[in-house]
Amino acid sequence: MLREKNEGKVCCAVARLLEKKLGLKVSNLWLPEVSKQGPPVDLRFDIGDQKFAIEHTEIEAFPGQIESGKKFGDLIEAVEKELSGTLPKPGTYYGYFPLWTRVKGGEREMAKVREALKDWIKAGAKELCDAHPRRLDRDHCPRGITTELKGSPPGMEFEVTLQRRVHWAESGVHDGVFLVARSAPKDFEDSRKTLLQKSFDRKAPSWPTVKRMVRLVFWFSRIEISLYRTMS
Repeated sequence: MLREKNEGKVCCAVARLLEKKLGLKVSNLWLPEVSKQGPPVDLRFDIGDQKFAIEHTEIEAFPGQIESGKKFGDLIEAVEKELSGTLPKPGTYYGYFPLWTRVKGGEREMAKVREALKDWIKAGAKELCDAHPRRLDRDHCPRGITTELKGSPPGMEFEVTLQRRVHWAESGVHDGVFLVARSAPKDFEDSRKTLLQKSFDRKAPSWPTVKRMVRLVFWFSRIEISLYRTMS
């Protein structure tokens, strides 16, 4: 039996996909890392007369993604909760933060950054609303109004975008609501390729013996879901 964890479930799913593709059943399935037999790949099995080995690894969308995602969540959760529904009406507000967000310092510093961010959002929301204070009807503004401002709130070494959307078709239920999203940079794919290569190079030393005996399947699980919506 495979271990009761996501890695085991992924490897099992890949084995089933190969089984379906080849039209034959999986047999002689075993876990080298558990049995301590052979090179330490995650899963070995046979399909017909072909022998397979699966090596599964998990990669982040960028270095330190899990840690920075948790810290970003600690920073922004209270801001989103406190401001949502309180910003100038009409309109819905969106805060776009880069996926590469880095917030330095401990909880004391975090609290200061959080308060400064709230003040920046309030001031920016007022500025955006004052520029277009009314929800215009379809005849006067068929596409609605979308305005935004950019800046680096105190304590943040990156640019944040505050956007306001007002549309004649909206009921007003979401007026004053503040939502948070994280945006990927333009070179996102290049960074992903670099991380894939590093992961491949890190795992490769354990494969030579396996590659002489079996067909090696290298399977990546990508971590690309942050604590908040990701906009690409």
